[in-house]
Order: sequence, then C-alpha cells, then structure tokens
Amino acid sequence: MICPVCKVTMHKAGFGWSGSKKVQRYRCQKCGRVVQRKQA
Repeated sequence: MICPVCKVTMHKAGFGWSGSKKVQRYRCQKCGRVVQRKQA
C-alpha cells in the first residue's frame, strides 16, 4: 500500500469496520494519513 500523497510505503494500523465489512487500516509514517482498504 502506497500513500497517495507521499508515495511512500504505508504501515498496517490494525483493523476497522465499515458497516459489517472488515477493513484493513494503513497509516503513513510521513504525513500521518490513514487509509482504509477492504479485505480481499
């Protein structure tokens, strides 16, 4: 997972829930941006 702003590799930041779906959360070490991505 690459940060859309910094273009650096993001780190996994645990799981979150989007309604009833489990999503993986990623956090950018550089800008602190958090992105959620659906689990495959």
